[in-house]
Amino acid sequence: MSSKPLIVGAVGPYGASLHDGSEYTGSYIKTTSVDTIKQWHIPRIKALVEAGVDLLALETIPCKVEAEMLVTLLKEQFPNTKAWLSFSVSVSIL
Repeated sequence: MSSKPLIVGAVGPYGASLHDGSEYTGSYIKTTSVDTIKQWHIPRIKALVEAGVDLLALETIPCKVEAEMLVTLLKEQFPNTKAWLSFSVSVSIL
């Protein structure tokens, strides 16, 4: 039995493009519209899907709003694309 390796396309958080560390906190969601974030993700996801990746890794997403938008985006525009979603979580110690 032989198995074919899977090719995974990585999709990181919008905040990584800002170069301010907000990809760890999700603070960009306070000043950036969900539509702006969505429009930023669409061409990146589209390029990976068109290149033939087997699935997407939506990685280290730090805020719930962006995660929900990505799930909806995949359902609506890329319904046959498989993906996993991982979160970046900040924990405060009192």
